[in-house]
Amino acid sequence: MSISKSLRKSYSGRVLASIGLILILILIGTGALAYAELSKIKVTQISRTDEALGIKPQPPAEGGNPDNSSTNGFPAPEPVASSEIRNIALFGVDTGRLANDVPHSDTIMILTVDQKHNKIKLSSIMRDSYIEIEGRGKTKITEAYTYGGPQLALKTLNQNFDLNIRDFITVDFVGLSRIIDAVGGVELEVKTAEIPEINKYLNEVAQMRKERAVFLKKAGVQKLNGMQAVTYARIRNVGNGDFTRVDRQNKVLNALAKRVKELGPAKYPALLDQCLPYVETSMSPLELTRLSKDMISAGLDTPEWQRFPLDGQSKGEMIKGIWYLTFDLDAAKEQMRRFMYEDLIPVSK
Repeated sequence: MSISKSLRKSYSGRVLASIGLILILILIGTGALAYAELSKIKVTQISRTDEALGIKPQPPAEGGNPDNSSTNGFPAPEPVASSEIRNIALFGVDTGRLANDVPHSDTIMILTVDQKHNKIKLSSIMRDSYIEIEGRGKTKITEAYTYGGPQLALKTLNQNFDLNIRDFITVDFVGLSRIIDAVGGVELEVKTAEIPEINKYLNEVAQMRKERAVFLKKAGVQKLNGMQAVTYARIRNVGNGDFTRVDRQNKVLNALAKRVKELGPAKYPALLDQCLPYVETSMSPLELTRLSKDMISAGLDTPEWQRFPLDGQSKGEMIKGIWYLTFDLDAAKEQMRRFMYEDLIPVSK
């Protein structure tokens, strides 16, 4: 499994939870687990009507008919068949940070399985993006999951970005830490300045897992367990804020991919067996299996990552004492459409 240059160099936002999701989908697609075992995944039923999902009617292409219009996200200049390009929402949530706390979607991504161009694409939506949430007014997009779970989160994505997403996959950060433990930990280089930050937040993850934290004592290359790796990847106070954090998250992704490859196919069934309980989705086991195989055939080993809104189309702004990321919504829609459907790398104007 290789990670493309575009992934390594992109400023793609909060990719941490997607690490676990992509790993799980890879393993499902290899046929590593019996179909019946996929029942361990939590399937959450959502309303699939266009109204409930915030999907706008798609006009037919010029000289065409409604049956030929796009049904998978953003209306393209030419009809896009559902069998060629499909979008799935990926959410990483911080379940259980406090007693009775409701989850926030710390990671919001759109997985595009593009069989037309034989590519896998990941669009990261910044969690502080200032958008409209139905019934709540304008606020941070991360709040949609808190207010109404995956149903409202999907509707918010569709309404604001003119998408047509019908399914989601969610993993929480506690689950991700257990996934990393399931592969035996990952080897990473820890800098001296990062040690206090890792140790400061280890107790939070340990409390959620109801286990004791193992604190780091030295810098250098070392094997981190799941709790340590998750905390490492979430550091934002050392280096250049979110940009340096993205570098750390990519390092975790590469280390995890390397570790899975080292384990080999013989270990995949046991690994999946430990990972699946931490996944929630609207898709049936059969749908997940088909999605995973489509991902493999579309080029799963070279994912392309982009963050939206683009830097040149957004800015931090204080509104009523709260920091938001404001941006040109129309420009973001257009850039997303080009990336998802036309296979064009977005360029900020």
